Amino acid sequence: AERRRLTALHLERHDLTAACHLALNQLVLGMVGAAAVDDLRYAGREGKLVGKLGSVFTNLYAAPEYLKAHGVPRTPQDLDNHRIIAYGDDSSPLQEMSFACRVGRDDAPPRQATLKVNNVFAMMRAVDAGLGIADVPDYMASALPRLVRVLPEITGPTFDLYFIYPSDLRRSKRVAAFRDFLTTETEPLRKVSMR
Repeated sequence: AERRRLTALHLERHDLTAACHLALNQLVLGMVGAAAVDDLRYAGREGKLVGKLGSVFTNLYAAPEYLKAHGVPRTPQDLDNHRIIAYGDDSSPLQEMSFACRVGRDDAPPRQATLKVNNVFAMMRAVDAGLGIADVPDYMASALPRLVRVLPEITGPTFDLYFIYPSDLRRSKRVAAFRDFLTTETEPLRKVSMR
């Protein structure tokens, strides 16, 4: 229901920009005492690197309905005339997820995002709802095969995902269960990339 309302508002008000901040990562850290991180700077001195979970490959995607209504960009510069969904947390290394704002803008400031969200799953939902074009992980886009890869000759950023936890929790059953869960869930990241 919220998605339909947001889509209707977005279609009605072309001049509207929005930012949404979700805090799931603090919830996982508090419940389990461990986290998956994409940048080793966030591991901290107390953290113990357990291992690399995989590499995340990203590319530009849009819903067929969006492309039908707004046209298919043929060059990176064509993105200047499209609605861009970007990762909206400037302090995160996932700011790389704002690749759609920067591609083709070598000597110009990044293009303005129509929607900024600090949660990659929410970005995928916005793309699926037809709100615009975003740079999202290939493994997530593969779960929605109806999405169209935009500018397939351009590849987005790649980042590595690691599992860390405080060393005093090395024998924790909760941490072990979370590690096993993440290892299973990130199996597609260790397989051949969709590129």
